[in-house]
Amino acid sequence: MKMIISAALALLFVLSLAAPASAAAHPDVGALLGGTVRALCGGTDNDSVEAYLDSIAPDAGTTPTDWFFITLRILRPGPTGKRYAKALKDFDASSENAVSRQRIALAKVFAGDLACADTVNETAGKLGVMSWIWALITADAALATGVDRSAIVSGIVGAALPAGGWTLFGAAADVDVTAMAITALSPYVDLDPAVASAVDAGLGILSARQNADGGYSSMGAANCESASQVLLALSSLGIDAAADPRFIKNGSSVLDAVASFADGSGLFRHSADGGADYNATAQAFYALTAYRMMKNAEGRLFEPYGAPNAELYAGTLSASDAATMRCAGRLCRLLVRMIRSVAAVCGAEV
Repeated sequence: MKMIISAALALLFVLSLAAPASAAAHPDVGALLGGTVRALCGGTDNDSVEAYLDSIAPDAGTTPTDWFFITLRILRPGPTGKRYAKALKDFDASSENAVSRQRIALAKVFAGDLACADTVNETAGKLGVMSWIWALITADAALATGVDRSAIVSGIVGAALPAGGWTLFGAAADVDVTAMAITALSPYVDLDPAVASAVDAGLGILSARQNADGGYSSMGAANCESASQVLLALSSLGIDAAADPRFIKNGSSVLDAVASFADGSGLFRHSADGGADYNATAQAFYALTAYRMMKNAEGRLFEPYGAPNAELYAGTLSASDAATMRCAGRLCRLLVRMIRSVAAVCGAEV
């Protein structure tokens, strides 16, 4: 525990001394996120966010509502979302498919209910590669013990195509599925050479499949959701999508592409010529949040308590040590946010 806290404090000290970032011609991610919060909640203050979470509580357990709840809990830890959390607790997910059950369990983690191991164990691999992917993300969000992560990771890696990347069907990699697999595997790149190899091949596919304007297509059509999933995957790996030349085409990055789907009201379009779409908005919302977290050294999007370690991966971490990890991870994230807030007040950006 002392080593964890010491490392966290050392990181924070380095962050506090960082020089102000230079201006760059990139989309204003903070403004985009603020616009989405305002569009959804009618304001950006805690009361407005709390009122919005109360208003969508009847739709708890559905999508895209759960994604809005998760993202707002990440962005704005002040509002509690108690009514939404209670609605999630009362929601009967027994008739839902495996991936939906995993999403609901993930939302519960962000509502404070960390008892997701049973759901993960019951659903992992039951609905193809997506149920391996979201099983791993859900278990890691809670740093849950009693989950065979090695088997789940093997399920994802084993589903990779010979040429790299992942798909739900066919012989060609799908951008969205490949990005989601990379997001799930991102904590294990430094823990398992097989994961590192699969992720590297997946990144090659994503770089090669990027459109000339920096965006991405699925089923032959450019769309916000595909670009958002790639932005999330890159951010989960600590790759700056606005700076890495592998993901910039003709001067346009995937971050530029996601921003291009903003409709001016705070919401996002599915396609360039479409109207506001809540599914597209949800995915752009959490992808942009993931990017900002990466830039601010706040960790990965779906890791409110920090990243899994080698012991958790191996299944040898005790429940008590996992609880200690969660406390330390949460403290580290809160301290980073505190430093960012103080720096913002002082007119610096770190």
